[in-house]
Amino acid sequence: WEAKAQPVYDLVVAKGGLKMKEAAPDEAGGISMRGSTPELLIARGATIDSIVAYLSDEAGRRILDKTGLGGKKFDFELVWVPENREEAEVAGPSIFTAIEELGLKLVPSTGPVDTLVIDHIERPSAN
Repeated sequence: WEAKAQPVYDLVVAKGGLKMKEAAPDEAGGISMRGSTPELLIARGATIDSIVAYLSDEAGRRILDKTGLGGKKFDFELVWVPENREEAEVAGPSIFTAIEELGLKLVPSTGPVDTLVIDHIERPSAN
């Protein structure tokens, strides 16, 4: 494995500030996700790190936490319509718009991404 510079998103606090409710520090963290359209992510006592882990796949790139919120925990619900859905009758915000409703923002950037590097390969020998 090697860290290579790749396109990423930096997760930052938006100009208007956070709109998520801060959870009690001793609250047990948990995230659940309903995978229908629209998507629904429910977080109770979730840290930014756990949120980033869930959203990286949806955003299509690795997300780097640049919020400076550390280990604080939050309660919120996030609803969005994945951009790859073909159902024209389903309307709703993109993941980017939904995150902004929480007072966060995904900013395109370049950053380190762990990449599997294969430096040598051979065909198997005939038996």
